[in-house]
Amino acid sequence: MCHDNDYGLIIMDIKMPGINGIETSRQIIKDKPGTTVVASSAKNEMENSEYCLFVDFLSKPINRERLLSLVEKYAK
Repeated sequence: MCHDNDYGLIIMDIKMPGINGIETSRQIIKDKPGTTVVASSAKNEMENSEYCLFVDFLSKPINRERLLSLVEKYAK
């Protein structure tokens, strides 16, 4: 979907069945430089080098106010 569309903000789940959110984010950012990606996970399991891909982090369970704040801050 990201190849054919431009998104103002992507919230990427880090652990998904059958796909790695970190690698997916790397590919999105490579193909569409400047894309804003926020990481989302129930656990803080990323290495420091992986954090640089993301502009922010959204922990689960997702807090509505935090989600809205991130959308207001980063959505284009």
